[in-house]
This record gives sequence, structure tokens and C-alpha cells, in this order.
Amino acid sequence: MLVRSFDERALFPAHEGTILAQGVFAKEEIDAPFDGCAFGVLKPGMAQKPERVAVAKLYYVRCGEATLRIEDEERIIREGDVSALLRTVTGLKTKSHAARFVLKLLY
Repeated sequence: MLVRSFDERALFPAHEGTILAQGVFAKEEIDAPFDGCAFGVLKPGMAQKPERVAVAKLYYVRCGEATLRIEDEERIIREGDVSALLRTVTGLKTKSHAARFVLKLLY
């Protein structure tokens, strides 16, 4: 069983500086068809650039609220909410509003 902990001190800029990230599992550790698994964080006022990815994502709001936008659909998610986006989603855009926003990438 593999277990890793979130460590805010390990965060580094990712997605052209639009989020902060922490590597969690290497590709080889989880036999993933991509670059492994990571935590991503949007701090208050940060907005992730739109992207198209072939992985599923879980978004968890630690505090405050955030807006998830997928093409024409927009949803506000609040503290304690979890949102699952399947790997078929395109045009994802997120923006946090006074929130600490954690993104977990899955395959």
C-alpha cells in the first residue's frame, strides 16, 4: 500500500504558474500511463488556465469557495465539496475565491 501526505512546503509552480503542485506518486509506482499523480493547489485569487487532459480529476475545497467552469457549464463549489471530472471533459477552467483549493490527479 502506498501512502503519501500533503506537504505545503513541497509545493512548486505548475501549469505555467497558474497553480501550485506537489508530486505524490511517480508513474512507475502506480503503473500510470502518464506522469504519475500530484496534488495541485489554487490559493485565493489564483485561476487555473483552461486545459484538456486525458486523466480524471477530483477537486476538493478545503475552505471558502471556487468556481468550476467546463465549456458552457459553471458551478460554484464550497468548503467540504468534492467534484469528480471524468477524463472525457474538455475546456476545464477553475478559479478560486478566498479558497484553498486542492486538486488531485488520478488516472
